Amino acid sequence: MNTWAYDIGCWYPEEGSPFIGNGWIGGNIPLNGHGGSDNRYIATVAANYQGADEINRAVPHWLNVDVCFEGKPVKAWFFDFRKVLDLKSGVFMTEYLDSEKNVRVTTETFCHRGESPLAAYRLTVRAIKPGRVEVSPRLDATGCVGIEGLRTSAAEGAMGWEIDFGDPDRRIAQELVVAAVSGASPPVPFEEERVLGQRLSARLAAGGVISIDVLVATCRGPDPIPRAHSVVAESLKAGYDALKRSHADSMKSIWDGFDISAEDQFLERRLRGAMFYLTAGFRDDVVWGGTPSSLSSKMNWGNCVFWDSEFYMFPPLLLTQPVIARNMILYRHGLLEGARENARAGGNVGARFGWQSHRDGSGHAGPFENEIHVTADIAFCAWWYAHSTGDKNFYDRYGREIVVEAARFFASRTVWNSAESRAEIHGVIPPDEHAWDHYAGLVDNSAMTNCYAAWTLAKGSETGEGLATPGERAEWQRLSTAMWLPRDNKHNLFAEYEGYPGHAVKQADVGHLFFPLLVSEDPEEIRRNVYYYADREKETGLYLMHSPSVYGSALSRAGDVEGVRRFLVLSGRNATGPFEIPRESNYGGGVCATASGSLLTLVLYGLLGIENQGEELTAHPCLADEIGALSISGLTFRSRRYSVSAKPGATKAEIASFSLPKP
Repeated sequence: MNTWAYDIGCWYPEEGSPFIGNGWIGGNIPLNGHGGSDNRYIATVAANYQGADEINRAVPHWLNVDVCFEGKPVKAWFFDFRKVLDLKSGVFMTEYLDSEKNVRVTTETFCHRGESPLAAYRLTVRAIKPGRVEVSPRLDATGCVGIEGLRTSAAEGAMGWEIDFGDPDRRIAQELVVAAVSGASPPVPFEEERVLGQRLSARLAAGGVISIDVLVATCRGPDPIPRAHSVVAESLKAGYDALKRSHADSMKSIWDGFDISAEDQFLERRLRGAMFYLTAGFRDDVVWGGTPSSLSSKMNWGNCVFWDSEFYMFPPLLLTQPVIARNMILYRHGLLEGARENARAGGNVGARFGWQSHRDGSGHAGPFENEIHVTADIAFCAWWYAHSTGDKNFYDRYGREIVVEAARFFASRTVWNSAESRAEIHGVIPPDEHAWDHYAGLVDNSAMTNCYAAWTLAKGSETGEGLATPGERAEWQRLSTAMWLPRDNKHNLFAEYEGYPGHAVKQADVGHLFFPLLVSEDPEEIRRNVYYYADREKETGLYLMHSPSVYGSALSRAGDVEGVRRFLVLSGRNATGPFEIPRESNYGGGVCATASGSLLTLVLYGLLGIENQGEELTAHPCLADEIGALSISGLTFRSRRYSVSAKPGATKAEIASFSLPKP
């Protein structure tokens, strides 16, 4: 079995369509591999929030080609059909014999990991029967909403346009060029409403071939056209084959030094796939937080940045791609002024990060902006990054300000219960949003919100010298120490929120108290809380992609091998189709890269039991016999790279390390 590729010879449901991306541009690949006039897919550009309302806007897909035989569009069918996603090189290939057995169509495509604006594809059509074959590469804005103007503009020999979404500083330029043609007439341009295209055709004998190489640049800025011209011109000089090689070489930024070896080969491939899908939405030179739907064409949840970024995508990236993890914190730091305004608008001080955030940091989720825990989640990850990497300068310059402003906010949101001599936080929605449905309103004293608020207040007090007054820091420490975590005395565990009656839950909430925080080292207490709430979640049948990572990583700290195995099995329900596309729940839904981050979190912090909050990297593996041996290399901690290996039954992992080369 090749664990570096999904090699698929079966038809699959539309929701299983895979996506690729290079951290700047990405999208799903049509079922036939090349799209055409009825292509439902558009492309996504990172953080492409446009206009005064900052709505995320899609652009035309780079891969969109009509293929016709004797004037009739060819159709793929489920016999003689193959798709290959090469995870190492980042190249996606489709091959099929059309339904009438006239032609064989092959397409391969990639979004260049090194040259962020560039995407490319090669389309080959081989005639099975003699006849006229026509291929028409196109830029089609039909499915793109919010466009206020399309101005045709391209270098000689190319086609392209400047797209106006009403934001003069963030115009989009797209330019497409047919870089090479074999077996067909020269391209003939055509233009329809919201469509630019070129037609190439030839009358082929049986066995005859048409092949085209196409390059597409997508750039953004106040004047993006010159940049698009430049990218296309330089790419033309290189040629498709050289670009494909340089792209595969650039993919080493993801895979170089990082490797997975699992006794279970299906698990090994699933983990490689999770890393591919997760990193498709990020790159080292693009500072942003990433979204649950990554750069797929699905664009669920408005392509906003959620707390998913910090608590389900950040933990594995921290160990495997620390530059990307750093960028996620830098993105949040850039939203600080908006977060301060959010706090002021609510009558508070400090900074409150939007639960559903766009470019300026303002919240866009209506009542769900009461999920104020996101502010503490961000503060925790700012500290976690600096601690795990040892980057004190980063923490002093960026992280401390986030933590201090978050502490200032939570201090202003905390009330003092004089009767009980304790600190409380009222009127929130906990991470388990279904509490809103059951409670019919905001709740008081969410266990997770209060716990992370207490951590933030304590860390702000500890590290806030020079950014907060001595009086503030003393008060934050007092509130942190006195913060109340509600209890369910009947079951001897933490209550999800004050007055929680035991209703079904949407996702892990109390589980966060044990991972990544550790409010208790008692294995029995960890198990008691995790299993109680996992059973409450079982009532909904959801088991969202968040939960297995939290529950499994918490149980790893309790040495519960069977529990960790159980949640690894459950995590498999959060993938669909033969390409194991990450999704929000076992119910289905669109792409949700959060699930990829969650799986990697479960494996790193649960199965291998890695701890990276102390002064050294340690691991307490929890591997069941049916999972088998597992080894992951290329993990980063304190300027060293590590490999962590373990076998079933082992309570201690084998850890090897070596120094990273100096930049």
